[in-house]
Amino acid sequence: GYYYTPADFYVEVGQGYFLTIDGIDLDEDGTSDLITAYDSVQNTAPFDSITVEYIESWEAWPVKAYAKEPGNEENFYMFRCYKNGNMVSDTLSELILTDDVLINGSYIYGLDTYYLQAEYQDEYVHVGDTITLEICGLSKQGYDFLIQAQIESGYSTPLFSGPPSNVEHNINGVNVFGAFITFSSQKASTIWEGVKQ
Repeated sequence: GYYYTPADFYVEVGQGYFLTIDGIDLDEDGTSDLITAYDSVQNTAPFDSITVEYIESWEAWPVKAYAKEPGNEENFYMFRCYKNGNMVSDTLSELILTDDVLINGSYIYGLDTYYLQAEYQDEYVHVGDTITLEICGLSKQGYDFLIQAQIESGYSTPLFSGPPSNVEHNINGVNVFGAFITFSSQKASTIWEGVKQ
């Protein structure tokens, strides 16, 4: 099913949230089953700005982030990219996920976060297009779920590598699988003005 929050509901950084679904008979035994999950909302690194450039040899536009990463905590991030308001990183494999091990407490100066590829029509950037980058602060369990799901749904190499394993999830109940993930987010945008001569 689909479950929605009221339009005026917003999560708060530092708060934990519970998901409770009741009244559904998942195992068809005549009694309703309880589904529960929990996640907490983590901080994000606030953007100063983003820039976009074109690298001809790659046929791609790197989206670069400028931000001050907080150094007083362990952070996990997800980056999502939009072109003219439409999300182009709309599949699991296109999500950019990282921890803050290499950037903890540093100023992020032009970090390549996403590559818009000329070969994909929805990512090809024309002069005047608005490019938006969203940075999301994930909990460790949300980050772990997404990383594991990316690994298990991607290609396995070498050919005779081990079998896939179960992805750890945080939804509790009978015959359920998935993740309840909450996150904070911030966005920054820029308009592509073309290659400067």
